[in-house]
Amino acid sequence: MVQRFFGDPLQQFRQPEDLRWYDVMQVCINGHRITARLKSNPEHGRDYCPDCGARTVSKCGKCSGDIPGYYHVPNVFGPDPDPPTHCDGCGEPFPWHRRKQREKLSPAAQKALEGFERQLERLHRLAADFNPDDLEFIAWRDTTVGLFDRLLAQSPHASRFRQIRFRPSVSDELTADEISPDNMFQRALGAAEQCLLSAIEEIEDFDITVAASGKAEERSIRPGSIQQIFHGPVTIHAQQLAAAEKAVQKLRQTNTDLSRTFGSIAQLLGESQELKGREIREGFEAIEVLSSEMQKAEQNRNWQRILDYAHKLLGVVNSATDIVAKVAPYVPSLSGLIDQAKRLVS
Repeated sequence: MVQRFFGDPLQQFRQPEDLRWYDVMQVCINGHRITARLKSNPEHGRDYCPDCGARTVSKCGKCSGDIPGYYHVPNVFGPDPDPPTHCDGCGEPFPWHRRKQREKLSPAAQKALEGFERQLERLHRLAADFNPDDLEFIAWRDTTVGLFDRLLAQSPHASRFRQIRFRPSVSDELTADEISPDNMFQRALGAAEQCLLSAIEEIEDFDITVAASGKAEERSIRPGSIQQIFHGPVTIHAQQLAAAEKAVQKLRQTNTDLSRTFGSIAQLLGESQELKGREIREGFEAIEVLSSEMQKAEQNRNWQRILDYAHKLLGVVNSATDIVAKVAPYVPSLSGLIDQAKRLVS
């Protein structure tokens, strides 16, 4: 009734949607906010953080979406927001959030991450001026090779880095005139960057141990357990590995075939050079859950949970195209479990 005779009393506070918009935030990789209004006030942006010297970012490293900053509303003023922890476009955690998670890693892993990130920072700073004959570039490459040899000697990322050619060979120059040394060098720098980023992700996911000799080593696994062969001196989180191993061993007492399937899949996932750390962890989690559920009497099993985790394990298996031939004999058993769960859920 009031609105009918006097109009909308809140009309003066309502604003058209097109007058409201998000600015862009710039943050250093350590989480220091540089500005929440980079788009409206670009002069406040910085290439490097004045507090810690780290490089700054204003976009997600995965999807390139802008980091949302101050929300502009006409005639409304508020404080600048804090840096978000994850990208709202793709869900990827921002570097400063990952750093907080690193506090749970061993001192050796944290020191290794510092070393690889230092080389990544040098690559970003010097990429514009690098050339294959530059002494600073040669020093950077030798230092990076040394890091890989000491910490991730058997990792596929280390072998890929060693194979990068930063200049054309004589045969390249003779048989492919279109190859520009400068273009090839820039592509090689891009490949080197991806190797460093992958090495950082591997350490974040798996941690590392360092022997008294100063070289990283694989954690030994007890004979008779799930034999994981990881490509790189990495270690699965002990609690997660022990839980999966224990669940499979218990399942063996009641279902030998299914326990053999889960145990074999676990071993093959560790042999894959294509799977990321998070995918391997998801695979172990699924094996643990499925083994635990299948130990129960059929009427006590949570078939919806079995269906969900069997799909998750099958998705991880399908992602590992380099072991597809080896894992093929075990897929029918897993698919049969999915079909059984579907029937019982519906």
